[in-house]
Amino acid sequence: MTVPTKGRWWVLGALAVALLTFGLDTTILNVALPVLATDLHASGSQLQWFANAYTLVLAALR
Repeated sequence: MTVPTKGRWWVLGALAVALLTFGLDTTILNVALPVLATDLHASGSQLQWFANAYTLVLAALR
């Protein structure tokens, strides 16, 4: 069975864009964590929960 090579490149491009979007989203959260810590008076373990929950929701939505 042969698979068209053009279709493979579209799939690779879509996966690359999805990974880039996911990486940018998690980077934005990591930049915002100090602000969240001061505004919400969150501890280190609570900040880890924020990051894990955010990543889990993003992964579930994709």
